Amino acid sequence: MWWKAVKIAAVIGGGLLALFFIALVIMVSRPALLVGVSGDDLAYSVSGGVGGSEGGSCSKQDDGDWLCGVSGPKARGEFKVDVDWTGCWRAEAVRRPDERHEGCIRLGDVITLEDLGD
Repeated sequence: MWWKAVKIAAVIGGGLLALFFIALVIMVSRPALLVGVSGDDLAYSVSGGVGGSEGGSCSKQDDGDWLCGVSGPKARGEFKVDVDWTGCWRAEAVRRPDERHEGCIRLGDVITLEDLGD
């Protein structure tokens, strides 16, 4: 009788562990699915930020797109950014329409070294 309870507990524990790892994979690869999109995270991603002075700011517009002013190794200037439900984005420079960038918000854009220093 007790062996049946151990089997049930093992199945439930295994299922919970699998759900935990699925959530962990989603958080690492596409954190916007779990935490949403913030202006700071998007700016850091668009700029290609790798240091404390890089990034910028983004604000959501009435049409659902974002307007970002960024300064980083990947992009500098003002960009109109379209973000999909997975946190992937396409940015087009406001003053230079031929300059385009695309990417996805990653865990490193959400949790930066600046955040760890606070």
